[in-house]
Amino acid sequence: MQQRVPLVRTLMLVAAVAALVAIIIVGARRQRRGMPEHVSPDASPGAPAVNRYPSRFSFEPMRPMSYIPAGEFLMGSNDGNADERPVHRVTLDGFWMDRQEVTHAEFLLFNPEYRRERGSTPLPVEPATQVSWDDAMAFCAWRCTREGVPAGSYRLPTEAEWEYAARGGLVQQPYPWGPSAPAAFDIPQANFDHKDERGAPRDGHAKLAPVGSYLPNGFGLYDMAGNVWEWCLDWYGERAYAGAGTARNPAGPDAGIKRSWRGGGWGSSPDSIRCATRGGLGQGHWLDNLGFRCVRVK
Repeated sequence: MQQRVPLVRTLMLVAAVAALVAIIIVGARRQRRGMPEHVSPDASPGAPAVNRYPSRFSFEPMRPMSYIPAGEFLMGSNDGNADERPVHRVTLDGFWMDRQEVTHAEFLLFNPEYRRERGSTPLPVEPATQVSWDDAMAFCAWRCTREGVPAGSYRLPTEAEWEYAARGGLVQQPYPWGPSAPAAFDIPQANFDHKDERGAPRDGHAKLAPVGSYLPNGFGLYDMAGNVWEWCLDWYGERAYAGAGTARNPAGPDAGIKRSWRGGGWGSSPDSIRCATRGGLGQGHWLDNLGFRCVRVK
């Protein structure tokens, strides 16, 4: 009888472990069923969005990311520049996006020779700048290898993905935080060209600011307005929206001369840091106020 006690205890332990595993599996299935396939932004233009569906990773990203739920939005602005018109409806699948711009320190992990012959060196926590479109795409490919995920899992965001994410769930508002220009706030909302009467920057940053220095938008993303312009995947076309109807996962023109950029930088005017503002540069070129962030699509 005494020899059977360890066996009974062993069987009880096995049963307990099996029950725990079953609970975990059921909970995971419930979580998957709880993740929506399609989420539309809040219809109230004045209410900030809240990302109710945080990331549920099956991988270990090297930097924090936010899940951007699938949904529809109105892309462009009829009140902005000519290349932002007309406003058109876009539907997107869900994706993950870096919460912050890729930093100088992170880019050095990919390319230790980065900026050795390009002048001044930014702080490790400042955005990686003087990075071409080709450099940024190479970083995305390296990141796939580093994290052991399929090639193409990381890339630059399309213009549509970037603008949808920048709006943070707000409907047709010019800025990630809403309708008010950034200069209207006592607390700086973004790093842009905003000086006091003495010519000093009101936020204390003459040029680059450390990533995450300002409040995030409704999707938990930082610096979607100002600090540095951000590369996008698309070719840039001034008339890319002409004749656009409802589009699903648009990726821009088939060819072009420039690659798109978004968001504005530390030297930009308030108009240039709007969510809908567009621009472009040759993919082999780089600037002191141009960086990037990645998206994960598979």
